[in-house]
Amino acid sequence: MSFTAIVVACHIMNPNNCLTFVDNRGPYDTAARCETRVYEMIMDLHTFWTKERMPMGYRVMECVEDYMKGTPT
Repeated sequence: MSFTAIVVACHIMNPNNCLTFVDNRGPYDTAARCETRVYEMIMDLHTFWTKERMPMGYRVMECVEDYMKGTPT
């Protein structure tokens, strides 16, 4: 079993304008390690968006079990 960190964020003024971020460091052997990575990704994204003045909201913050790249979530 392995877990991949995924974050989906959308522009606050246009909630249909979303970006999907799939972690490229994983997969992780435990859900707890994956959740830690999700938190790190959110902190990094928040820092970037604050600097760029892009108001984004998070729609999905999760660890997907046995995720394969190119597979719809």
